[in-house]
Parts: sequence; C-alpha cells; structure tokens
Amino acid sequence: MPETIRVAAIDDHPMMRDSIIRALLTDNRVEIVGQGNTADCAIEIAQTKSPHIMILDIGMLGDGLNAAREINQHWPDIRLIILTVSACRKNIQAALDANARGYIFKGIGGQELIQAVRLVHEGKRYFSPELVSIVLEQRESDSLHQLTEREIEFVDLIAAGLTNKEIGEKFELTEKTVRQYMTTVYRKLGVRNRVQAAMALNTHRGKA
Repeated sequence: MPETIRVAAIDDHPMMRDSIIRALLTDNRVEIVGQGNTADCAIEIAQTKSPHIMILDIGMLGDGLNAAREINQHWPDIRLIILTVSACRKNIQAALDANARGYIFKGIGGQELIQAVRLVHEGKRYFSPELVSIVLEQRESDSLHQLTEREIEFVDLIAAGLTNKEIGEKFELTEKTVRQYMTTVYRKLGVRNRVQAAMALNTHRGKA
C-alpha cells in the first residue's frame, strides 16, 4: 500500500485551516497529525509530531517564514509548503531560502492542494501556476548573481562569437583553463552550452 502522508496544517484563520484539512482528508493517503495557528505551534508540532509535510500560513502570528527557517534548520526532513495571499517576490525568495518545497495561494482548490502535497511528498516542488514565472525569474537572477566579473566577461565574449582559444589569448590563459571557467559558468546558470549561457545573460539584462 502507498505510504501514509503525515500532514500538519498551520493557519491563523480557523475556517481556512478547517477547509484545508477537509480537502486533504478526501485523500485516503493523508493523515492529519497536527494543526495550529501560530509560528510557535508550527515549531512545537515539528518537534513532537514529525509530519512529512507542513503547510504554513505566511502571515500568521509569529511569521510563517520565521517558522519555516526554524523548522528547516532543526528538522530539515519536514517538507514545507507555504500558504499565502500574495505573490510578493521578496516572500517567494525568503521561502526558497528556507527550503520550502511548495508555495501556494489561499483559495487553492481541493484537488490542486492534494496534488501539491503528493508531489512535495515525492520530493518534487509545487508552485501555484500564477507563481511559476516569478519563481523561474528569481532563480535565473540568483544564478546570474553567482557569476564573477571574469565569468560574465567570458559569457559576453562568447555572445560576441569568440572561441575558447580566442578568449584564452585575450586573457593570456590556456584554452583548457577557459573551458574550466565555462564549465563552472554552465553549472551556476543551469545551462548546457555556450548559446544557452549567452541567452541567459542577455535575457536577464533585458529585464533589468
């Protein structure tokens, strides 16, 4: 039989919390192991109930993001889904920094909520469709900020059509060293080749 998914729901609005729980219990794989209305409740449940999944209201007393950070630090096996009414980029980034595996809007349909819980339990991520473009842009921006000035120079020269050998000659580096630089660039940007690296940089600049 499929593994039971142990879920805790933390929201400071009783009707919203009850609605979440009712929706989740329509899936016979789900077991509700805790519920509460504050960040302190979330932390206590994380410590005492060890849920697989915790759904956290971002705006509850004590701050859902603070609870997420605390839980991720001490109980990293608990997978967090942030519940919100806002598509605030700052909050999305804070949730990603706290290793949240999901970010969903209040008012989400019952079937979508169950899908989110199942996917996160499987080790995947789930973001409400309205948030996907924001999340992708944020990840892209974060990746680009990891590049050093030299790496950005290399990508600019690649976009201008220079080969690794020509770039090496410009900086008095071996072709092998340039390839090593570019391997690091590909890893940081999450791309596979020179063309994708140049496109990622140019796309970011176009949005700046």
